[in-house]
Amino acid sequence: MTALLQVRDLNVALNSLPVLSGVNFDLKGGSITGLFGESGCGKTTLAQALLKLLPRGQYRVEGAVEFEGRNLLELSERELQPIRGGRISLMFQDPLLSLNPVLRAGTQIAEVARAHRVSRPELPASLGLLPRHPNAYPHQLSGGERQRITLAQALVCRPALVIADEPFTALDPSRVAELSTLFGELRALGTSFLLIAHDPAVLEALADSVLVMYAGRIVERGQPLAVFRDPQHPYTCGLMQCLRPRGADGRLYSIPGNPPGLAACPGGCAFEPRCAERMAVCAARMPGEFPLAADRSVRCFRYEC
Repeated sequence: MTALLQVRDLNVALNSLPVLSGVNFDLKGGSITGLFGESGCGKTTLAQALLKLLPRGQYRVEGAVEFEGRNLLELSERELQPIRGGRISLMFQDPLLSLNPVLRAGTQIAEVARAHRVSRPELPASLGLLPRHPNAYPHQLSGGERQRITLAQALVCRPALVIADEPFTALDPSRVAELSTLFGELRALGTSFLLIAHDPAVLEALADSVLVMYAGRIVERGQPLAVFRDPQHPYTCGLMQCLRPRGADGRLYSIPGNPPGLAACPGGCAFEPRCAERMAVCAARMPGEFPLAADRSVRCFRYEC
């Protein structure tokens, strides 16, 4: 599969403080790439930076985001209009906040189609919209139903790529299973996804590859089964330990300390203050990404040749 999206050396700063640093990845056509990490690590910022949605007066974005042969960061707002929602759609994290509370769901879907001049919008039958959904207001729908409306908005123009920011948040297990099945069916039809999620089990079931992010950097990447069942970066190891009971009392493990703030990010490895396996070099300089296999790499000095 060829790369649909290529992100190269993407850097984002908020009022001169680094938020994302040196982000690189490829997203292949007809695939699902997962983005995994703690809240505040930069996942949502990355999603918005790809489409130049961050406020210009506060954020500085550098690097390259190549999509269908064009660097999106070099395009004007006018040139981006047919791409946003047309070729790349973004599903925001909370559908209750992203949907207009005074417009019916069907109107909000139709507005997206009209904005991109789609005269006869068609939605996959597997989306599961019921006859009552288009006439309902967002507050009259359940969390899962609202999520289907935002997904319908994202799909009504048949985009090549959907960026889904925590689409499974606040859904019960049965709704998570339904939405996961739907994503898999859409991938089979050729839609690609950048899927931001907190749940490793969901990414194991859906994603073709996964990126683990910490303090604005990709610290580990590879196939989900390899990353989650045999993690190599100390941060990924810590996250996976947090999901398993520890000891006879059933308590969960927690990673010591807290993620660094933007103004307090250390000069070396950002995870060094919390890492039980830190070495002197970790505080002195930032590690590069070291390959472990053809499709696997980790940002940790333990793997430096």
